[in-house]
Amino acid sequence: MNRPESLQKAQNSPPIRLSPAVRTLVAALKTLNAEDPSRSYDELSDLIGMDVRTNARGGHLLDAARKILEVDHNLSFERVNGEGVKLRGPTDLLEHAKRVQKGIGRKAKRTSKRLDNCLDYDELSLEEKMEANAARTTLALAAMLPKKKIQDRLLEAVSIEKTTLQLENELVAIIKAKTD
Repeated sequence: MNRPESLQKAQNSPPIRLSPAVRTLVAALKTLNAEDPSRSYDELSDLIGMDVRTNARGGHLLDAARKILEVDHNLSFERVNGEGVKLRGPTDLLEHAKRVQKGIGRKAKRTSKRLDNCLDYDELSLEEKMEANAARTTLALAAMLPKKKIQDRLLEAVSIEKTTLQLENELVAIIKAKTD
């Protein structure tokens, strides 16, 4: 079996052959659905004849199968510690995104503080100062966005702007109707 089309296009490389073990894992995981959302590590290990828990053996094969299913079949899976692999539903994906967003916010805040505390601007060239300021601005924004209060303010601003645009469009339509 050749590399899935989306991976070929994304990496712009010649087709490669998937190992029989990866093909077997892809087929097994593709059958998961909302009623039967998980497979145990033992089941998957038995299918390919090696342990999928460790990267030294079959873990990299499981990761390859998960990546293929995500790219080509829009299926996302998560590893469940000590149990197996679980299909992520829409709620699970949203929760995962929130966890990642919080982690990014924490890391951005730490890095921003590190820049503030440790970076000596006097030693930087003009170009490096501009890069440092851009980095600090980006990190500050990334640190603020995960906060619920900031998200609520952004949503409110967007809804006010949307309402304003709707009113403007209605006024334009009324003016056009009166002038025609």
